[in-house]
Amino acid sequence: MVNGKGRRPGRASTLLRSSAWWAFALRRLGWSLATVAGVVAITFLISHIIPADPAALAAGERATHEQVEALRHQLGFDRPLLTQLGDYYYRLVQGDLGKSLFTSRPISADLRSRLPATIELTVAAMFLTIVLGVPIGVLSALRRNSWLDHVVRLVTVSGLAIAGFWLAIILQLSFAMDLGWLPLGGRLPPDYPPPATITGLYLIDMLLAGDLHGFGVAAAHLALPTVTLAFPAMATIVRFTRAGMLDTLNKPFVQYERAMGLPDSIVVWKYMLRNALTSTITQIGLVAGALLGGSVVIEAVFDWPGLGYYAVNSIIMSDYNAVLGFTVWVAIIYILINVAVDVLQRLIDPRGTS
Repeated sequence: MVNGKGRRPGRASTLLRSSAWWAFALRRLGWSLATVAGVVAITFLISHIIPADPAALAAGERATHEQVEALRHQLGFDRPLLTQLGDYYYRLVQGDLGKSLFTSRPISADLRSRLPATIELTVAAMFLTIVLGVPIGVLSALRRNSWLDHVVRLVTVSGLAIAGFWLAIILQLSFAMDLGWLPLGGRLPPDYPPPATITGLYLIDMLLAGDLHGFGVAAAHLALPTVTLAFPAMATIVRFTRAGMLDTLNKPFVQYERAMGLPDSIVVWKYMLRNALTSTITQIGLVAGALLGGSVVIEAVFDWPGLGYYAVNSIIMSDYNAVLGFTVWVAIIYILINVAVDVLQRLIDPRGTS
């Protein structure tokens, strides 16, 4: 059906809705930039009020007071704090994260070299979280108050309550030291040559090189940190998927689809799940950001050479520039993940984003 001008009705409203969506996206982008600026300011101020003196640490134990003061002046630490923050913002806009106080390497280069390890661990944990969390949440909702549902709820509560570092140590003691099934830590054995760098992800690079044995070795080293990182995230996804399915279970459209004679498998996995995943998709984005932050502790326990391990060492050494660079990278990645989640949620939810 068309109007008097030969156009289909709804075309203008569709364009208007698209314009509204772009306006919404621009607003979100503006707030995201403000969020990054705020995170940088808070991290900058906290890192500069701790009692450790990075100039003295960088100068060494045998440095004289005059040498320490000269280094402090060279690094700009003797200037007012707000002036230092303003200078950092100026360099940050230009893409300059500065140099490490201890390695003298550009921080962006250090972060790029360690980013693939963190991406590999986070993606593996996210994959395990979604592949197990969503189906378990669906089955738990369909069998509400059954023994399966009670077991799932007990496991999810445990996942939210157990500290990540404690679980990591328990898994190391059980599967690495007592049983000897999996390696204790690291990304590869010390005497095993890493694959040729193509993507930086060892599993993919091993497959591209045709090294199936190396793939198995890398997967074995990835197993324990992945399970540790994914366990609390999976508990969150299970709980939100279960709640969404229970809310959708008695909706009129579900009863209509069943009255039409559609098999339960199609009703559940095609129609119910799509409507139940709206809140779950949002949580997946939040969980992905939490995995980046949670990897700091997990990487330190498993000696995983990623961004988190780099951040821990930088904090111990009071390397302010490195800590700030890590914070900026994680904040930007977290924001990009949330933007992607907003787009995906709009595609899944027919009502769109207002």
